Amino acid sequence: MTDRQQDGAEPLLSIAEMAGGAWPEAARAALIKLCAEGQVEDDSVGARLLADIRQIFEQHKTDRLASIDLVEALGKIETSPWGEWAKGKPLSQTGLAKLLRPFEISPRSIRIGENTPKGYLLEQFQDAFQRYVPVGDSGAAVSAQSATPPHDSTEAASAHFSKRNTEGDVAAAECETPNKDGICGGVADLTPGMGAETEGNSEPKPFLEGFL
Repeated sequence: MTDRQQDGAEPLLSIAEMAGGAWPEAARAALIKLCAEGQVEDDSVGARLLADIRQIFEQHKTDRLASIDLVEALGKIETSPWGEWAKGKPLSQTGLAKLLRPFEISPRSIRIGENTPKGYLLEQFQDAFQRYVPVGDSGAAVSAQSATPPHDSTEAASAHFSKRNTEGDVAAAECETPNKDGICGGVADLTPGMGAETEGNSEPKPFLEGFL
């Protein structure tokens, strides 16, 4: 747990201990679940950031980017959250450095032409790219490929559904001709257990009674 998580958890655990019974164990289990989910979310954000940064390096065909240029490019990716990262505002240079800190990547002075702004070198990301956003033969992230459902299984399910909905109509074909107000043959046969007329009882039971 982080220091902030621990500060929030301690009073809750103390209350659970005072309450006794099953509360201490339930409180600890809940905290573990919440913290684990938060860690998964952080990992997902980090992987997305690395994938987007790699894409930007490839698009610019360069081995170095100034921090200001990198955050500007990140904010323009419509499918990622960086354009509205901080309460509707784009990700800042400081925010980027904070997100990259767990990967041991920090901004440094780099030379771009005659200027030496703070920025990042492509070589700083190589280890993180290999660890967290590996690339398959097609150039797409492996994790993204595995999230796509198989096309064949979708077609099979669709075909199965269509087949089940093309069965013959419930009403018998004899009902297509007038039967002088007679009972329509084949529609909801009155059988025992389905609200049917039973032996020794002259009045048929309501049809829905068997379902209630």
